[in-house]
Amino acid sequence: MDHFIKVAIGAIVILGLSLLSKSRWYLIAGFLPLIPVFAIISQFFIYSDRGVYDLKKTILICILSLIPYFAYLVSMYFMVDRMRFGHAIMGSLMVWALLSSPLIFFNSSLESQFEKLGLTTPATEKSMVATEAVK
Repeated sequence: MDHFIKVAIGAIVILGLSLLSKSRWYLIAGFLPLIPVFAIISQFFIYSDRGVYDLKKTILICILSLIPYFAYLVSMYFMVDRMRFGHAIMGSLMVWALLSSPLIFFNSSLESQFEKLGLTTPATEKSMVATEAVK
């Protein structure tokens, strides 16, 4: 049932984006994906399935992922009027993939760096019990 709800929410958002992009409020279609609806949904599932510690790690990775996303947008801005649309998207995706690859492939080393910096702390027994009680 959870998967059906996730698919339904995704379909509604995509339908809304499609309708908005054809209206005079097309700018909202570009802004709508930035609203943290999907982040809230994913954070809820991570928190309920994995607990506070893994949620905090996920949040830190998401913060770092803003850098590749920003680079994608900047590269798309400059490429879209210099080449065909499909090529601009592919070029911008390559920029994003290049800058995202350290987050994906070096996740375990990033995790240890977060712990060394004190940005995350392992959940104590008390908070683990509280997390289990919420489930």
